[in-house]
Amino acid sequence: MTDAGLDLNTINRLTSGKLGTFDVCCPLCSSHRSTPANRRKKVLRIWHIERDFATFCCVHCGEHGHVLDYNGKPPDPVKLQKARAAAAERARIHTAERLSLARWLWSQRLDPQGTIEGILDYRARVSSREAYVSPTRGAQGNALKTILAMPFALDGESGETVIEARGVLHRIVFSIDRIRREPKIMHTQEASPVKTGTRITVRWPDSACSNLDDAENRFLQIAVDFTWINPHLTLSVDWKRSTKHLKGLIAASNVGWSKWRPSDPTSPHWYGASHLERLMAAYIAYEQERNLAPRTVREFISEFRGLSGSAKQKAVLDAVAASRALLAGFFGSGDHVNTDAVVKLLAAMRERARPIKPKDLGIIGEDHLRARFETIGAALESFNYRKVEVEHDGLPYLIEFAFGYCPKSKNGRRIITGINWSASVGGNPFRNLSTAGESLDSILTEQRAGGNEPIVMVLHLVCPRVEHLDRGKTCIAIPGRIAATIVDLVRSGTKRWCDQRKAEERHERTKANRDDRLIHFKVHKATIKDVAYEVMRRAYMAASTNGTLPANARQIYYAARGEILERTGKDNLDFPVFLPDVACRLRAGNRRRLGHHLGRPRAFY
Repeated sequence: MTDAGLDLNTINRLTSGKLGTFDVCCPLCSSHRSTPANRRKKVLRIWHIERDFATFCCVHCGEHGHVLDYNGKPPDPVKLQKARAAAAERARIHTAERLSLARWLWSQRLDPQGTIEGILDYRARVSSREAYVSPTRGAQGNALKTILAMPFALDGESGETVIEARGVLHRIVFSIDRIRREPKIMHTQEASPVKTGTRITVRWPDSACSNLDDAENRFLQIAVDFTWINPHLTLSVDWKRSTKHLKGLIAASNVGWSKWRPSDPTSPHWYGASHLERLMAAYIAYEQERNLAPRTVREFISEFRGLSGSAKQKAVLDAVAASRALLAGFFGSGDHVNTDAVVKLLAAMRERARPIKPKDLGIIGEDHLRARFETIGAALESFNYRKVEVEHDGLPYLIEFAFGYCPKSKNGRRIITGINWSASVGGNPFRNLSTAGESLDSILTEQRAGGNEPIVMVLHLVCPRVEHLDRGKTCIAIPGRIAATIVDLVRSGTKRWCDQRKAEERHERTKANRDDRLIHFKVHKATIKDVAYEVMRRAYMAASTNGTLPANARQIYYAARGEILERTGKDNLDFPVFLPDVACRLRAGNRRRLGHHLGRPRAFY
């Protein structure tokens, strides 16, 4: 007996008559799936805990319920006990296998000791991920190396930095080798209470404390800027100096917001032939330097988004005749690179993997930026948000722009710019928007949005592959098409402000009306006709007792007059003014919707 689409015989066939918990293909919906891989997915879970009773649930079609054999004979207690013991043993083995797999994956992680040793190697000035294309992977020098050496660079004699993670404290001290006259690094370890996460402490030298005082405003502004372009970020600031103690908390506006993570696989569409060649060479060099087992071409392909399935991997490998080839052999040697094979491999990977849409990278969103604008006193009526999603040369670009007028601001213009959810530290990165030397600053000056204007502006760009023009990441190279898009976005977003400022330049008295034109321009004054069209049906239903009694125009007028006056701001509404609106409503074909009978209908025409 059953209350769903499966019976006990089907359950016994799917579980081979065994007791326990089983994941199997659903006989109700799996045969209707579009691909063979989906038809083989084990989407039905069965809890077969008794010989004559079982429950089930399918995560695909939603079918669930229980089956029970009311007419069956009572089971043999001895056999039932053996079946339950066998089910428990299978569950124990399954749990042990999953635990073993988890421990193996944990053992393959990057050892923290190796991480520390890697960042202390100052012979390499580029990131270990510079060949890997992703919006959340660094392509320049290792930023942590800069932080470690910062105290020593400021003091000139010694500097100390402490890194704590997973119960280990790494104390790193930079000093000078007096004989060789070169920096010397000492690394010691001890126990730490930090078990989860990472804590980095930089011992700022006393001789450089004045630098902190000078950079206080800029440092705090940069920290706050990160909350503008990261909706999920909660920032706690504790700035304690001898003369002041600043402490504050900026809560996240959307803790569930997500963006492209470092763990998300890269896309073959983000690579050119030279970029893929560089990535393959980096993998091969890494394995050879550490005497690791060489990876195959299949393993290399599986790390790309959309190519994790065995069927797609096989199709790509067949296209380049590299079914069992090692990556090093396929790539070539140190003297010669098999460029043709790399080009064919990239084409085959692109053919079988879908491009990433710009919106999948992570949109900051209008709601979050509106909330941030409100916190600094921007008039929300002047808030202008624009977003552009564009693809160029296989790369997705997501550009977001927001502009607002701060009527009570006395600090001048505030600009928040960012690349891939990182706030700009060294200034404006959009300094090269055209071959004529046009930059964001020049465009804002042209739009009358100079440094002394009471405005706030946000410009953020997301792209998997960003080319920086300097090691400090203060300026980026932008393709012409994308640069033109940014220019158009900024100009259209600041157009209303620019028109207002130009009007003020022509007529000084126009400045007195700035608030009315920028803040109240969106307030639409509803007309009597607009409101009458909207409330007519409700007014008729009220006058006719929900359509059960006749109602003439004057009765409808009395029922609608209060709401019309309130929404239009009028002091009085005469019946002769209201009557044409009723007639127009009727002529529009709404007579039947208004009711089955209207008193003296010809009076309306």
